[in-house]
Amino acid sequence: PRMAVYHNLYARIKMVAKMKERMPVLARAPRPDEPTMQEVELRRRQQDEEDRYLKCLIKVQSVARCILAKRVYRNKVAQATVQKGPQPLRGKLRLRMEKMGGKKELV
Repeated sequence: PRMAVYHNLYARIKMVAKMKERMPVLARAPRPDEPTMQEVELRRRQQDEEDRYLKCLIKVQSVARCILAKRVYRNKVAQATVQKGPQPLRGKLRLRMEKMGGKKELV
Protein backbone atom coordinates (compact mmCIF):
# COMPACT_ATOMS: atom_id res chain seq x y z
CA PRO A 1 0.00 0.00 0.00
CA ARG A 2 2.88 2.39 0.70
CA MET A 3 4.21 1.92 -2.86
CA ALA A 4 0.95 3.21 -4.35
CA VAL A 5 1.18 6.39 -2.26
CA TYR A 6 4.77 6.98 -3.38
CA HIS A 7 3.85 6.24 -6.99
CA ASN A 8 1.07 8.85 -6.92
CA LEU A 9 3.39 11.38 -5.27
CA TYR A 10 6.20 10.94 -7.81
CA ALA A 11 3.75 10.95 -10.72
CA ARG A 12 2.40 14.28 -9.47
CA ILE A 13 5.93 15.69 -9.05
CA LYS A 14 6.77 14.72 -12.66
CA MET A 15 3.57 16.26 -13.93
CA VAL A 16 4.26 19.55 -12.13
CA ALA A 17 7.81 19.61 -13.52
CA LYS A 18 6.51 19.16 -17.08
CA MET A 19 3.96 21.92 -16.56
CA LYS A 20 6.72 24.26 -15.29
CA GLU A 21 8.81 23.43 -18.39
CA ARG A 22 5.99 24.14 -20.81
CA MET A 23 4.60 27.29 -19.16
CA PRO A 24 7.24 28.92 -16.94
CA VAL A 25 5.46 32.30 -16.83
CA LEU A 26 2.34 30.75 -15.34
CA ALA A 27 4.46 28.66 -12.96
CA ARG A 28 6.12 31.80 -11.52
CA ALA A 29 2.86 33.77 -11.23
CA PRO A 30 1.69 34.39 -7.66
CA ARG A 31 -1.37 32.61 -6.35
CA PRO A 32 -4.54 34.68 -6.74
CA ASP A 33 -5.91 36.27 -3.59
CA GLU A 34 -8.61 34.48 -1.67
CA PRO A 35 -12.03 36.06 -2.23
CA THR A 36 -13.24 38.18 0.66
CA MET A 37 -16.44 37.44 2.52
CA GLN A 38 -18.17 40.29 0.66
CA GLU A 39 -17.19 38.85 -2.73
CA VAL A 40 -18.36 35.39 -1.70
CA GLU A 41 -21.66 36.80 -0.44
CA LEU A 42 -22.12 38.87 -3.61
CA ARG A 43 -21.44 35.84 -5.82
CA ARG A 44 -23.90 33.75 -3.79
CA ARG A 45 -26.60 36.43 -4.06
CA GLN A 46 -26.11 36.70 -7.81
CA GLN A 47 -26.35 32.93 -8.18
CA ASP A 48 -29.52 32.84 -6.04
CA GLU A 49 -31.07 35.64 -8.08
CA GLU A 50 -30.23 33.88 -11.34
CA ASP A 51 -31.68 30.60 -10.04
CA ARG A 52 -34.87 32.36 -8.95
CA TYR A 53 -35.18 34.05 -12.37
CA LEU A 54 -34.76 30.74 -14.22
CA LYS A 55 -37.30 29.06 -11.96
CA CYS A 56 -39.87 31.79 -12.66
CA LEU A 57 -39.11 31.62 -16.37
CA ILE A 58 -39.70 27.87 -16.42
CA LYS A 59 -43.00 28.33 -14.56
CA VAL A 60 -44.21 30.92 -17.09
CA GLN A 61 -43.24 28.68 -20.00
CA SER A 62 -45.00 25.66 -18.49
CA VAL A 63 -48.19 27.65 -17.86
CA ALA A 64 -48.14 28.92 -21.46
CA ARG A 65 -47.63 25.37 -22.79
CA CYS A 66 -50.47 24.16 -20.59
CA ILE A 67 -52.82 26.82 -21.98
CA LEU A 68 -51.85 25.94 -25.56
CA ALA A 69 -52.35 22.23 -24.92
CA LYS A 70 -55.80 22.85 -23.45
CA ARG A 71 -56.73 24.98 -26.48
CA VAL A 72 -55.60 22.24 -28.88
CA TYR A 73 -57.55 19.65 -26.89
CA ARG A 74 -60.71 21.78 -26.91
CA ASN A 75 -60.40 22.26 -30.67
CA LYS A 76 -60.00 18.51 -31.23
CA VAL A 77 -63.01 17.74 -29.02
CA ALA A 78 -65.08 20.40 -30.81
CA GLN A 79 -64.20 18.89 -34.19
CA ALA A 80 -65.05 15.39 -32.99
CA THR A 81 -68.56 16.26 -31.78
CA VAL A 82 -71.16 16.20 -34.53
CA GLN A 83 -74.10 17.24 -32.37
CA LYS A 84 -73.20 20.93 -32.03
CA GLY A 85 -72.83 23.64 -34.63
CA PRO A 86 -73.38 23.27 -38.39
CA GLN A 87 -74.02 19.71 -39.54
CA PRO A 88 -72.13 19.10 -42.80
CA LEU A 89 -73.62 15.61 -43.25
CA ARG A 90 -77.26 16.55 -42.57
CA GLY A 91 -79.57 14.87 -45.07
CA LYS A 92 -76.76 12.74 -46.51
CA LEU A 93 -76.06 10.35 -43.66
CA ARG A 94 -78.48 8.61 -41.36
CA LEU A 95 -77.38 6.16 -38.65
CA ARG A 96 -79.57 3.39 -37.28
CA MET A 97 -79.16 0.31 -35.08
CA GLU A 98 -79.68 -3.07 -36.81
CA LYS A 99 -79.36 -6.64 -35.63
CA MET A 100 -76.55 -8.40 -37.43
CA GLY A 101 -75.64 -11.89 -36.31
CA GLY A 102 -77.37 -11.53 -32.96
CA LYS A 103 -75.65 -8.26 -32.02
CA LYS A 104 -76.88 -4.74 -32.53
CA GLU A 105 -74.57 -2.67 -34.67
CA LEU A 106 -74.58 0.92 -35.81
CA VAL A 107 -75.19 1.07 -39.58
